Amino acid sequence: MPQMSNQAKTELIMSMYRLIFGLDRNDPGLVNSIHAVQLGVEWEPWMIACGGRLFKDSTTGIASLRGFDISLNLDRVGPNGVIIPLNLRFLEQNPNKVDANGNLKMYANLARQGHQIMWVIDKDKENGFLGRIQDGQWYKSEQFATRPAQTQTSTSTPIDQYGNPMTMKGGQWITELPDINRNAVVEHVIECLDTEGGECQFVED
Repeated sequence: MPQMSNQAKTELIMSMYRLIFGLDRNDPGLVNSIHAVQLGVEWEPWMIACGGRLFKDSTTGIASLRGFDISLNLDRVGPNGVIIPLNLRFLEQNPNKVDANGNLKMYANLARQGHQIMWVIDKDKENGFLGRIQDGQWYKSEQFATRPAQTQTSTSTPIDQYGNPMTMKGGQWITELPDINRNAVVEHVIECLDTEGGECQFVED
């Protein structure tokens, strides 16, 4: 299996970003459309499974947030010789997310203003926000996706966009990624409208 280069990682992230925001939120058939999407064959060396679906908006209770779960084989093997997949979630910003006082959060406001924000999350880590793509630009979590908690002490705990403690600092998978120039990334996403075809396995929580 070829090693997944930083360029390939960059292109995969950007592909998921373009895919999410290429799906029309107002499409009455959005549920079927997102389930019918498949990725290009160039990702086959690493792809174990992928699945697109609508995630529940925690504020409204409606499944309306576009997202994808994928599992990658990056040659990580456990002591028993079993492949340990990297399980990632790509999820658009919830435009209705509010804080404890009922006020829209910063990124929710940005989403409502028309900014396209997608979060990259390591599903196997608590609060595993690796970073985000915002309007075609990559921001690592340790630099941009966290903010200090307001405390009365001199120390502060990073928290994620939902106000939860942040326990990881970007993860090894994308720590070394440079900022992404959206004009220099090759299109790698194929939309498949034939639900009977394709090679994509769908992951359900």
